[in-house]
Amino acid sequence: MNYLGSVRRSTCISRLCTKGRVTRPFPTIGPVQLDELSINEFHFNHYFRGTSGSFARSGVIRSLKRFMRQQRKMRALDLSFNSMTEEEGVTLLTSIASTRSSDKLESLNIEELFKGKERVFECRAFIDAMTQFSNLSVLVMNYNCLSDNLLCAMADSVHSIGQLKQLDIRFTRSDINDHVIHPTSWFSFKHAFPYLRVYFRAHSWIKLNDIQKALVSEIPLTTLVLLGHNDDSFQPDRTLRHVARHYRSVLEKFVIEINPSYRSYHRSLVTIFKDCTKLQSLELRGRVEWPTLREIFEHLDEEYFKKGRRPSINYFRMTVVAQTHDSYAQEALIFEEYREALQRYDLDYQLIVEPQFFPLPLEYNHDQPFVYEAGNEPIDVELL
Repeated sequence: MNYLGSVRRSTCISRLCTKGRVTRPFPTIGPVQLDELSINEFHFNHYFRGTSGSFARSGVIRSLKRFMRQQRKMRALDLSFNSMTEEEGVTLLTSIASTRSSDKLESLNIEELFKGKERVFECRAFIDAMTQFSNLSVLVMNYNCLSDNLLCAMADSVHSIGQLKQLDIRFTRSDINDHVIHPTSWFSFKHAFPYLRVYFRAHSWIKLNDIQKALVSEIPLTTLVLLGHNDDSFQPDRTLRHVARHYRSVLEKFVIEINPSYRSYHRSLVTIFKDCTKLQSLELRGRVEWPTLREIFEHLDEEYFKKGRRPSINYFRMTVVAQTHDSYAQEALIFEEYREALQRYDLDYQLIVEPQFFPLPLEYNHDQPFVYEAGNEPIDVELL
């Protein structure tokens, strides 16, 4: 077993979730020194219930703490999707932070380590534990773990923490996210870690008022992904305008995958192309009209193609949803018109047309009103 480099242990089967069955692999592994360890998807709050479940929970955590005390060379630890209570999760992290491997650990994933509705951002013990990891370069966590105090504490401990290079944040509706991190905290944090890249994933949040409280200025945001189901609350133009205003000089990848789509992208989509100077990949789903696409391609032609320059956005995927009477032929012809230039500069620009499977809300009056017609037949776009 001395050559073993990594171990992955996960479970979501309730009948296996007993203390003996879950903890047995740890003593079996023995004193081997691991490079990587994944203990995830146990979903404690769902599969470990009642008196027996509580006994198994404490046994698993106790065995994991004992096993981690033997590790001296571990570089990556994945504790994601275990749904522990605040006390259990913080106790585990505090124990790991005090082990000999804490100064070797480079990657720590605690996404969904805590169950929903836990106010981890208010826990001082959690902040103390996180500042003990002295070699972290990659950190994955939920937004409800972030706070002004955590960012400032890590910034103040930069000489003992090392150079954090990637912070991956999951922002989900199931967590408590009623707190706002002040831009000055992000300012101090990004200056303490000048090579930091922030990846932000928002799940089920579609209202700009909700997203704005997390997407404040001064975040060194390089990747933004918005996922969710639309109840006619999503405002694409306002969202793109907010992103372009705050992250025009840092954003590299932007994805919006929100369904169904009722409103169109207008001027703000043009602004994204003009102002986001470091953006390399843009993936959007929604409705768009040909004047908007025409303005985008005319901008690319004047500022880049005619000057022999290559645009920074090398991947653009626009998935449009259409009613049965929408052809999107004009929009497709714009892509066809500039096909030669796109191929010359090796640009992957795509227009994908999909049928609208969701009925429009009653009294729909955004953009240009039209009557919804049932029908799920795919729409073919013919290039003339």
